[in-house]
Amino acid sequence: MRWLTSLFKSTNPHRQAERLVDRGLGYVREGQTAKALTIARYLHELRHSGGFEVEAQALARDGAKDQAIAVLENGLEVAPTSWLNANLLGNYLSDQARYDEAFDAYDRAMAIPGANRALIESNRALALQRSGRPDEAREKIAAILASGVPDDDPGLFEFIEGLRSDLEMPQSLARQ
Repeated sequence: MRWLTSLFKSTNPHRQAERLVDRGLGYVREGQTAKALTIARYLHELRHSGGFEVEAQALARDGAKDQAIAVLENGLEVAPTSWLNANLLGNYLSDQARYDEAFDAYDRAMAIPGANRALIESNRALALQRSGRPDEAREKIAAILASGVPDDDPGLFEFIEGLRSDLEMPQSLARQ
């Protein structure tokens, strides 16, 4: 863990924690969940809410979605203003077909200042589609596209476009 020591020599504490979150999520993407969980434990020691996100994503990657849900629920008790964790909780609840709970989690995420509304509402649209409510999902996607998707997040636009296509919505609703 020499890299941890070098990480902490160079920046302020908040930036250090953010870099750890990024590294932990990188490990999750690479499938190195044991390393991600080590970082999550360290983030918990630092009392940084990103520890819950990293831990939950590592658990979910390992197929333990119910444990990931429990981690995020605990995380929201400790850090109730983490819209990222509330949004992720909604996603995992939707993955488990617990739609009413997912919608509650998305509502909670939307109420937090600074939340990425387009991302949360896109995830809600997916949950609506999954729950057999395609008309409501179409309305949600149309509203998102009408209000504009930030240009600085091409991945989000691709996600929304994928939903639009899956919901068989006309191309004319796409970003101009």
